[in-house]
Amino acid sequence: MNIDVIIATYNRADYLEKALKSVLDAGREPGFDYSITVVDNNSNDSTRDVVKELAEHTGGRLRYLFEPRQGKSFALNTGIANTTAEIIAFTDDDQLVDDQWLCAIHRVFTDGYDYATGPVYGDWEIPPPRWYDDRLRGPVSLFDGGDQRILHDHDDDTATHHGFSGGNGAVLRRVLEKTGVFNTDLGGFGEALGLCEDSEFYLRLRAAKFRGVYEPRMKVFHRIPAARLTRNYFRKWYRSYGASMAVMNRLHSLPAPRIFGMPRFLIRKTLESFPRWFASMLKRDLPGAFEQELNLWFFTGYWKK
Repeated sequence: MNIDVIIATYNRADYLEKALKSVLDAGREPGFDYSITVVDNNSNDSTRDVVKELAEHTGGRLRYLFEPRQGKSFALNTGIANTTAEIIAFTDDDQLVDDQWLCAIHRVFTDGYDYATGPVYGDWEIPPPRWYDDRLRGPVSLFDGGDQRILHDHDDDTATHHGFSGGNGAVLRRVLEKTGVFNTDLGGFGEALGLCEDSEFYLRLRAAKFRGVYEPRMKVFHRIPAARLTRNYFRKWYRSYGASMAVMNRLHSLPAPRIFGMPRFLIRKTLESFPRWFASMLKRDLPGAFEQELNLWFFTGYWKK
């Protein structure tokens, strides 16, 4: 059983080197082998040199590809098309994987699952600001589903442990042959924030009834730089999130009553944000108040898309 680890990257040469070393240093059991493919999505820093220098000492385990079409989905799809292992794993260029990450992936598929995702913990450059708590984890890409393995129940729309993380996920290649790869209308790189390519992929996994699992031993640690811990970054992220969700809803025609083309539940949620913001301010709940403001930015992005 072999694993192809795919890392899409854009202008993060310094941290990419640490990310790659964390995978190369991870433990490996006798039952599997692995390789790493870095897909450079138009970087203009030293990304190519960093990968090639490391590759010289890996015996062919690490290789470099270039994808000129801007967008994370393009980069990931190029990696998928140029690899052959039966298992494809994804991690990001600004993450460190746990030393048991590869072994955890191997065990999941040995146990008969079709895809898996795992927790994403924070590697904070500075302490979180007072206006942040776990309710706002989306813009910093964190997720902790607990320390127990949880089977995805595709009939439960409210389960919090469902999903597929493009920053910490793995899937059988034969599954991709049935569902298709990542949608290039979603996912971003460079200065633009494009989101939801992994969420849209998960909708197709659900529709096809593939067997997935949240695996707590698939741990990664996501770098959170100080530059992201600003209110303006969170506002920009939520606006992009709204725009990406509008694209997803067009792709999948998600059923919902609409008013002037907008889902009625989204209008209701947005209107409810005003009194909830006021109530949060009265309680001096800064994260709660900011969460309600961010609902408005989400609505703006959805509306304009």
